[in-house]
Amino acid sequence: MQEAERSLIEGTVESVIYQNQENGYTVLRLDGGEGQTLTVVGCMPGVAPGEGIAVEGTWTRHASYGEQFKAEAVERRLPAGTKAIFDYLSSGAVKGIGAATARRLLDVFGEDILTVIEEDPQQLTKVRGISPKRAETIHQSLCLQLSMRRLLDFLSAHSLPLSIATPLYRR
Repeated sequence: MQEAERSLIEGTVESVIYQNQENGYTVLRLDGGEGQTLTVVGCMPGVAPGEGIAVEGTWTRHASYGEQFKAEAVERRLPAGTKAIFDYLSSGAVKGIGAATARRLLDVFGEDILTVIEEDPQQLTKVRGISPKRAETIHQSLCLQLSMRRLLDFLSAHSLPLSIATPLYRR
């Protein structure tokens, strides 16, 4: 049997169709640009709408769902641009932020909001409805996302299977 040719695709996560919290298996829709929407499957724990990703893998055909890209290595990028940041923050990926709060945060901090959350979370209390405790919850949640991102980047860079990411992260 001939081995499928590996390819690289890049884009912005449009939506997460399915995500298994136990093992990180994910099915997502990727906006590949030029009106092209692709289905990507594989171990991508914690990925959320609005994130940019570069995925290396192979094209497969599922009997029921059609053509899919099977991820073998993933590089996640923080969202860039107001719409992508809003989609990411309002997706539920960062605990303590919904659509209304994401809008208020973007109105106050603009595209610097992710840096503010990570590096100076007490600034968030400038936004109506965010207490110091909630600011800390938001900060911790984003930091957990970033640590999973770094783990996936490490595994991909060293050609290790992404399926070990969730057990390693829990450990």
